[in-house]
Amino acid sequence: MQRWQPDTRRRIRALATRVKELAPKADAYTKIDSYLKEARLEAEEVLQLFEVGRLLKAGDYEGFIKMVSPHLERVNQARGTSFPADIQERVDNGFIDEGSARELTRARLMQEQVTHATERQTQAQQQQHRTALSEGVSAAVTAWEQHIKQRDPAYTAKVPLINDRVRVMMATEGIPMTQQGAVEMTRRAYAHVTAQLSQMRGPGRPTSLNPSATGSNVNGVMPRPRSAREAMLAVMG
Repeated sequence: MQRWQPDTRRRIRALATRVKELAPKADAYTKIDSYLKEARLEAEEVLQLFEVGRLLKAGDYEGFIKMVSPHLERVNQARGTSFPADIQERVDNGFIDEGSARELTRARLMQEQVTHATERQTQAQQQQHRTALSEGVSAAVTAWEQHIKQRDPAYTAKVPLINDRVRVMMATEGIPMTQQGAVEMTRRAYAHVTAQLSQMRGPGRPTSLNPSATGSNVNGVMPRPRSAREAMLAVMG
């Protein structure tokens, strides 16, 4: 560190100090995040808990009761001290006794919990699949593009046209669901654009491409993707 310039040493010391200051916050965030995952609390549920605490702290008891009443009702049903409206009606009409009503209510609540847990598990699996697919497509298409760039010096200039072709193909054929499918679609788009440019160029005329896409956001219009990989990921979300 002594070999570095004074300004560089100052910046490094400042950065080290900043990292040291942020370390406790990062550790606290990690603990909170771990707790929420272990408790299986969703983001919306956490926000509701914060809002309940805020209402109670502010003395807004009407708002507090309004938010917690549905949850208290479910608790009372689980305890067997109240029943859903349709089951209560059957008790009132003498079709079933309260013991049967408790069993029906608890069975219904258990089924709702199982259904909710299944839905959450399915959503988590779908999200994991989408993430894995996006990462796989990104890596595969990037590797293919790097290989083509070594063979075709004009590839970078062709990228905007290739991206447009990829978007058209995804709109008509659907999003590729495998790495091989993504690479094959990009290869076909590249072949299509290259063939069109060759026809436009004609014999003895050099290819001149000056794409206007700069990657910037102009007049609120989203920038054009800079690679086929970005074009696919934009559509895949």
